[in-house]
Amino acid sequence: KFLMLTSVPVGTLMTLLSLHTALQSADTFPEYLGAGAATMLLTIFYAVILTLVGYAIDESEEGLKYKADIKALLLPVILLSLMIILARDAIIFPEMPQVTYFSTEVASIFLGVFCLLLLGKMQIRIGRVLVDTSIIGIMFSLIISLVGWFNELSLGGIPIDALNIATLGMIYGSLIFIASFYTSIITQETNEINFGVKNWHLIELAALYILLVFAPPSIFEVFS
Repeated sequence: KFLMLTSVPVGTLMTLLSLHTALQSADTFPEYLGAGAATMLLTIFYAVILTLVGYAIDESEEGLKYKADIKALLLPVILLSLMIILARDAIIFPEMPQVTYFSTEVASIFLGVFCLLLLGKMQIRIGRVLVDTSIIGIMFSLIISLVGWFNELSLGGIPIDALNIATLGMIYGSLIFIASFYTSIITQETNEINFGVKNWHLIELAALYILLVFAPPSIFEVFS
């Protein structure tokens, strides 16, 4: 179950980190965009394989029967955080400053969605609120990015500011999605939240955005 429910969001997160790196250097190294796009998709490919392995091991439709406290989940969370930091600093693009991955505008989107979802709730389900925040926040980020993208079409070039909103929104949303999974284990909400369906929503949004940015040319364009 852990493989089935966590492989896709982690693979998506690593792909988006690579995507953000590629966009920052698109003007400097345009000749490497194709190879970079192909390489960054490998993490999602590996994630799908791990998901299939998890499904082959346990194909039941029952929820995750696992209970843990914060201490039990502390080690895997630390290891996951270290893996992300290592991938960012040592593998993806060590010269890129940390501030490149922080945006107050995008963070405000997710904070606003989180607060709105908490309003009016008699009983707070923090795991459900977090997973809904991740999906809704990503959707808002993509919509805002598209508005800015279309507005900058007449200027030519790469609308990097608009793309950063979408990319960082996807990154923040994926991180919150992963956090919601571990939180739901502690709060025992895993049976209430259908993470399988939420995974599909996440990968659909990621696929939409990646195809918008790196849409391959059609066969008619290739031979025109």
